[in-house]
Amino acid sequence: MSLRASYTLMAMEVLPSKLAVPRKAPHLIPRPRLLRRLEETRARLILLVAPAGYGKTVLASQFVERVPAARLAWLDLD
Repeated sequence: MSLRASYTLMAMEVLPSKLAVPRKAPHLIPRPRLLRRLEETRARLILLVAPAGYGKTVLASQFVERVPAARLAWLDLD
């Protein structure tokens, strides 16, 4: 298999997981204040920045559930 074909195959396997909103975990800590702040913003782009393990992905997925009519693009960057 060529190097290019190998990269293409790897991208096809990884890319869907980076573009899909994660499923809701069964035991979440409610964060009403942070969710309210996200809902109040009129920004077209929201960037969540915090150290690993601080719940950025969980907060963003909760926000998506509460605002289903919003236009949404999900991109998970490592």
